[in-house]
Amino acid sequence: MKWITVRLFLSRKPCGSDDEQRASANVAIDLFIFIKWSVVLAALIVRPTSDVWLYVIIYLISYNLFSYFYYHAWGGGEPVSARDKGRQQRRLFSFLQAFFFSILGFAFIYLVPLCEDVSWPEQVNGWDALLLSISNSFTLTYEGFQPTTRLGRTVLVIQVLNSFFFLTVLVANSLPNLSSGEGA
Repeated sequence: MKWITVRLFLSRKPCGSDDEQRASANVAIDLFIFIKWSVVLAALIVRPTSDVWLYVIIYLISYNLFSYFYYHAWGGGEPVSARDKGRQQRRLFSFLQAFFFSILGFAFIYLVPLCEDVSWPEQVNGWDALLLSISNSFTLTYEGFQPTTRLGRTVLVIQVLNSFFFLTVLVANSLPNLSSGEGA
């Protein structure tokens, strides 16, 4: 998606400057973020039962985790100086949107495809699915929700691991950069 958008924006100029390439890449990233949020919110509202929606949401959750780690943990970007407050704020916002997207994605999985694999305190609804996803992300116990199948337990554990990876990156990026003596 990013590659296609960069090519479309720069199609009139064969060699765009670094700033033009960065600007078009940022548009592509923003467009993709808008699309993935729209898809998961539409899925939560419409509650489609087609397996295609499940696979799309699983893909988006997986890609969300991979892309966040690639650009923020595995060195896909240059280190952030403690003096660059604007960049630090953008990275925090990026973390929050990626983390909360994951919570919403898992809420859809609990609400539609896994609704029979979890015992609910009352009739299944979007609010309870969201509460289950939030409480599971922070490994809290929310009374009334119990996985009733191996698949239900497996998805709950996958969400805990997903959240652990996000929170680990947050803590790792918050520790001082020992090599330069600055905080990240």
